[in-house]
Amino acid sequence: MNIPAITPSVITKSYQLLELLAVLEHASANIEHAGGGENDAANMGRSIGSTLGLALELASDLHDVLEKNAARSEA
Repeated sequence: MNIPAITPSVITKSYQLLELLAVLEHASANIEHAGGGENDAANMGRSIGSTLGLALELASDLHDVLEKNAARSEA
């Protein structure tokens, strides 16, 4: 069984995820103040959607590593 280790790469991914979530929090709090009307708000909405997709991918990868490490610890 190949269980991934918690490596510097995994830690880097966790920091990237935190940064993405901070950006999303800021963007979602300020979407009404986009300043350029509906087009800017729509563009910001698409950017938020793309960033959420990346954040979900990172979270999924991290969850897999943590889950497998937890199972290894319990064995």
